[in-house]
Amino acid sequence: MQITIRLANKNDVDAIRFLYRDTIIAVNSKDYSEAQIKIWSGTFVNVDSLLKKISDQYFLVAEANGQIIGFSSLQHDGLLYFMYVHKDFQGIGVAGKLLEGIIEKAKKIKLKEIVSHVSITAKPFFEKKGFEKDGEIINKIHEVEFVNSIMIKKF
Repeated sequence: MQITIRLANKNDVDAIRFLYRDTIIAVNSKDYSEAQIKIWSGTFVNVDSLLKKISDQYFLVAEANGQIIGFSSLQHDGLLYFMYVHKDFQGIGVAGKLLEGIIEKAKKIKLKEIVSHVSITAKPFFEKKGFEKDGEIINKIHEVEFVNSIMIKKF
């Protein structure tokens, strides 16, 4: 299977948001409570917010056979905002290819590091890719708390 990486556009919004929801439900559910999964996956309905991120961030999608199988985004300040891979395409290098594109862009715009607020589920991937933990951050969605690791990769 050939995986291609390209910039996201507004026409991708539905595929991205459903991939986001389905990945949280299928993959992150092993590390989070039912209440956390319900709240987190429920944020997929915010189309306007996602369209703004596609427009404002360096936003990549991974495709195979015309299907979006992953996505990632980088803010101008070096925050790696999204990194999600379709539940049926885990462990085959999709996130690695997306991260390569993000790092390439970060270096091109002369960032010295990338920072990400990483879920429990994603932490091993980021560690394997050379990110180091630099504390924790508590995010709240409708009063439900999520403890994420602050992970940094310096160049």
